Amino acid sequence: MASLFLFYMKRDLKSFKTAIVSAVYFFITYLFIRYGDSVGRIFDNSDGFAILKVMYAVFAFVGFLFGASLFSNIISQGISSRDFRFILPYKSRRVLYFSKFLMSFVFFLLQILIATIVVLVFRKDAVFSFQQFCNISIFYFYMLSIITLISTISKNDRTAMLVNIIISIIYPTIFVFSNFVNNDFLELLLWITPYHYIEKTWEVLFLMLLSVVFLGIGVSVFEKKEI
Repeated sequence: MASLFLFYMKRDLKSFKTAIVSAVYFFITYLFIRYGDSVGRIFDNSDGFAILKVMYAVFAFVGFLFGASLFSNIISQGISSRDFRFILPYKSRRVLYFSKFLMSFVFFLLQILIATIVVLVFRKDAVFSFQQFCNISIFYFYMLSIITLISTISKNDRTAMLVNIIISIIYPTIFVFSNFVNNDFLELLLWITPYHYIEKTWEVLFLMLLSVVFLGIGVSVFEKKEI
């Protein structure tokens, strides 16, 4: 699987879109370095956790949209172009699916990791929290498990893109509304929205479990898909 993963890392991530997304993450990082004092005044930074905490929250709100724009065709394109037909005689469908998924996850994980290191280097008042880093990482893991699943079950790239963009709008909308409206149904929906877990501790394990379930469903569908 390692060789296939590296192949997709080299091939699929060399695009104008990925360069733009990387530039946006760099710009967000720069803003937190430049205006970290303002963040500290608005949010209590007495323990030093506020700067990275708020930056991760921003990454969460832009991440779903970026993930949808970059990787909605992660599986559907390979099926429609029949690109997978040249690989499947040598690699199993499961290996192919996980290689594609890990490629997308590692791309975003590198964005988060680089941003974290840069902020810690240039902002001496920023303190690293392993819990916060795990939460945002699992957030992206969950997000990409859904995006990959939607790409697998969709008929074409356009449908996959549309559905993923709709989800990227619905999830934060549910999260925001739940903070202003007291509704039992919204409270229930919160448990499947990744934004609910950004500031949680052990509860984030449930989000990881959901991610594994979505990955399992995606692999199962992909193994039965006509290619």
